[in-house]
Amino acid sequence: PIERAASLYYSMRKNPQYEKQVSSLTSIEQYAKSSLVENNWMTRFLSNTLSGELTPQHEAIAKEVLRTKCIIGLLRDKTETMRRLEVFFNLKATERSKRREECQEKLLYWDWPRKNRHEPVIGGEAWDILYKQNTFDLRLYEYAEQLFEAQGKLFLDAPSA
Repeated sequence: PIERAASLYYSMRKNPQYEKQVSSLTSIEQYAKSSLVENNWMTRFLSNTLSGELTPQHEAIAKEVLRTKCIIGLLRDKTETMRRLEVFFNLKATERSKRREECQEKLLYWDWPRKNRHEPVIGGEAWDILYKQNTFDLRLYEYAEQLFEAQGKLFLDAPSA
């Protein structure tokens, strides 16, 4: 969640749509202190609580939604995530062509990583602020990682599409 929040800032800086809002924010620290920084976005979205104070009840709702309604995918394990989605949605390619495989490889491994290149936010003031703004999402992410492992059992014997 902290990396996602930082990436959002750098994405906004490149997007003309947000030019006026972020032009005065010349550092990730300034963004973290601003009213533009998101506050536990995923927990809020999953618990349908877009404003106001979050409670452990909202976190529990978000976790239950993840557990019962979502197939978890992790960016750090794109290959396995895509395999699971192909199996679940029965996405079978009509033909296995070299062009298709090259296209999939390019999308998964060449173009995707670090679209908004920036120095990682590790330690320091910005990290501390983003951590405080995303405490529920950090716990939710840890739970999602556990679910990813647990859901793997559902796909053990399933071949790739």
